[in-house]
This record gives sequence, structure tokens and C-alpha cells, in this order.
Amino acid sequence: MINLGAVIVKLLSENDCVVVPDFGGFVAQYSSAKLDDSTGFFSPPSKQVLFNKNLINNDGLLVNAIAQVQAITFNDANKLIKNIVRDLNLELSSKKKTEINGLGLIYLYDN
Repeated sequence: MINLGAVIVKLLSENDCVVVPDFGGFVAQYSSAKLDDSTGFFSPPSKQVLFNKNLINNDGLLVNAIAQVQAITFNDANKLIKNIVRDLNLELSSKKKTEINGLGLIYLYDN
């Protein structure tokens, strides 16, 4: 099985957004280095990853990356992602949370 989180993290190191088709998008928000004048503490540049459930349209980035990593066709990679998304959604609906290894937890909040 593919480690979806590892692929997403690698893609986020080079891109600002990675969309998991029909699930949501992970958006990297850049934060520049900071110096706290009062303490002298220096924070290096970083990226904070946010999840947006409304970014669901397949832009091909993730599918292409998985196709290359797994040495499979684009269509087969797309099917693989659909199966992973199905499993993630099933876990979200039953447990109200799911984990994407290497990336973190996603919680389902009912409004």
C-alpha cells in the first residue's frame, strides 16, 4: 500500500497545495524567519499545513506522483487514490477522525 502522507509531504515541499481528489486539499502556508528582539530567540522559516475540504477537483499532481512512485498508469493511480479516499471517508464517518501517516489527523466536525 502506498504511504499517501509521505507523497503529500514530499509534494508540499515543492508545491503550495496538494489536492486529494474528492477528499480535500492540503495547503502549505509559508512563514518567514523571525527574531524575537526581547529574548533573542530565532525561529527558522517554516511551512504550516492546513486542510481545506473544499479543494476536491483533481489537478493531477498527486495522481501523477503516485503513478511515478508505484510505476503504474495514471488511471491505475487514480483508482488507487479513489480506494484510499473511500477508506478515509469510511473511517471519518464511523470514528469522526482518520490519520494520514506522516501527515497527521483529520477530524470530522458536525455542524
